[in-house]
Amino acid sequence: MAPPMLNRPERREHCGGLLQYRGAASEAPGEDGPLDVHKLLTMLLRHHTGEQKVWSVVRVPSVSDEDRRQLHHELLTSKGDRTLLINRIKGLLASQGRVISLQGDFKAQLEQQRLWDGSPIPVGLRQRLLREWEQLTSVAQRIAQLEAERRELIRTAQEAAMQKVQQLLMLRGIGTNSAWLFVMECFGWRTFRNAKAVGALSGCPPTPYASGNMAYELGILFIALWRFVETGVLPEGAGLKEVVRI
Repeated sequence: MAPPMLNRPERREHCGGLLQYRGAASEAPGEDGPLDVHKLLTMLLRHHTGEQKVWSVVRVPSVSDEDRRQLHHELLTSKGDRTLLINRIKGLLASQGRVISLQGDFKAQLEQQRLWDGSPIPVGLRQRLLREWEQLTSVAQRIAQLEAERRELIRTAQEAAMQKVQQLLMLRGIGTNSAWLFVMECFGWRTFRNAKAVGALSGCPPTPYASGNMAYELGILFIALWRFVETGVLPEGAGLKEVVRI
């Protein structure tokens, strides 16, 4: 009876989790079974002797890099919560045929609203709307605090990742949200061997150009930004801001 094959993804952590090896699917079809250690070690040796396709190497962020990503993760979550609350308030009002601006004194506006028959909004619904408004106000304050913390980090931090954010902010058309996200998720801790690897991460195909004796990669936005961050080469057609506002 042949030994069971490695027919499901497996992960091996190495050097404190800095590298992770994901085993490819079995080279021969078979049913799920116990892990074949001999097969696993054979594939690992093949990888270390230079075979490129036997493993897919996943580089994970360090503890500090992962911790640095928490700020924008919380910010994105809070913005999603804000959208949910706004839509819920608007939906509750729409169920009674009412529309209220979510700016200014919401409570005073709510008190002035009347239903189709001239009666005020029912007590239970009014109390619910006020509670939803309190949550929305709290989330808006949290977003403002997180954005203020992010601005302060960009202005004062001397880390390499923050310097890359500052560098991207020099480009016209790149704002704080985009610059921060590009660096914290991609350029700040990932190592790219070439433009093809950058395009693979972004899900964008390469755009090769060849004419006569010339052959080069035209580059797409994500790749152009990576080159700018790594080498300082300004993307073709891009311009620098006269004043960088964070």
